[in-house]
Amino acid sequence: MNSNQAIFFIFDELREGQKKYPDWPEDPVLASAILAAESSKLSQACIDYADNKASDEKMIKEAAQAGAAAIRFIMNMAKYRRTKPDQD
Repeated sequence: MNSNQAIFFIFDELREGQKKYPDWPEDPVLASAILAAESSKLSQACIDYADNKASDEKMIKEAAQAGAAAIRFIMNMAKYRRTKPDQD
């Protein structure tokens, strides 16, 4: 697989995720938890692959979803709110 194919998979998952879940949290901790959950699913797919319980297609799908979540995290940086105001 080349980089163009990999990017295609990620952007396909990004579009699908934005359609299915249009709202993204304004809390960066919650947003990072979503990214962590997607990364965890990738880890599980890799474990399942190693145990002959999943295909490489499952790993690709989970990796693309984690990549899409990372992109959404970055795209929403301007919306994130701090829990404590600046102390001047």
